[in-house]
Amino acid sequence: MNQYLSIKFKVLSILSMIMVVFLHSKNILSLYPENEEIIKGYNTFIQDFFSEGISRIAVPFFFSISGYLYFLHFDGTLKAYSNKLKKRFKTVFIPYIFWSIWGFVIFYILESIPLLDHFFNNDSTKNIGLTQFLNTIFINPLPYQLWFLRDLMVLILISPILYFVINKLKNYSVILMAMPWFLNVYFGIINVDSLLFFVLGGALAITDKLRNFKIFPYSWPLAFLWLFLVFVHTYLLQTNSANTDFTILVNRLFILSGMLAIWGLYDAYFSNIKAEDLPQYFSFSFFLYAFHEPTLTILKKGLFYFLGKSDTSSFLIYVIAPVFTIFLSLSVGMLLKQIFPKFYAVISGGR
Repeated sequence: MNQYLSIKFKVLSILSMIMVVFLHSKNILSLYPENEEIIKGYNTFIQDFFSEGISRIAVPFFFSISGYLYFLHFDGTLKAYSNKLKKRFKTVFIPYIFWSIWGFVIFYILESIPLLDHFFNNDSTKNIGLTQFLNTIFINPLPYQLWFLRDLMVLILISPILYFVINKLKNYSVILMAMPWFLNVYFGIINVDSLLFFVLGGALAITDKLRNFKIFPYSWPLAFLWLFLVFVHTYLLQTNSANTDFTILVNRLFILSGMLAIWGLYDAYFSNIKAEDLPQYFSFSFFLYAFHEPTLTILKKGLFYFLGKSDTSSFLIYVIAPVFTIFLSLSVGMLLKQIFPKFYAVISGGR
């Protein structure tokens, strides 16, 4: 991979990670008891526009980049597969287990404090058997963002099959994986979103088409299309049409147009960026990913406690909580790397 793509991936990764934090900062449900109808207004529209719209391109970007990096120079042999497994054990599995245990310990401590226990579900860490504990650590971590690494590990395990499909079908492999995604069909084993975009990245690596892929002449039309479709999607959510086929189709189209728009806009306006031009925090996207939860959840609960529950407080928390979480996560990450570089390398997978 050339330096241009390496820098581009780093920039898109930190941008996508910031989007993920705002995606998770949505807090509308905190205002309403279960099964109570949500009152729509400026607050719900803004949160849906950014969390259910703009930010939804972030995870597809991550899986596409992961697929590209995994299948780059991968020839499908047992030796290559073995080498990939060894490397991903350090870069994916170990960080996954560490941050899963970290989240469990944090929730256990908070749920053990009498003044704070009513903020959390005590059943999540207390009075659970061995089977449920293992499930919480390995399958369904309390830091819910770790589902990405869990899906990534499954994709890595079946990567020889995916390589065979991509190698045989080339671009048609992406079309094949896109069909259940557009039809909103889920397999129950792995998210079709994860599968599609990991395969997309793999296809771009195996066919070597990414280096010559130029979309910037159409980047602004695509950007306007993206924003228009996000607006339409948000309007449909406000009219309680979230699960209709048309809303799902709009969702798929704005994700694709948004990814293409961002990819092209980078080429049009940031193609001259050099590695030395990047701020230091651009290298901490993984730590931000791992650390932002349960930090963000704790901060949201605390702010609601002090500010009360209203549309105004909900909107303020939606803006304040992610900004503070991003600042805190990056600060802790940089400090940790400076003081304990070896430990940081282990929990961040060497990133």
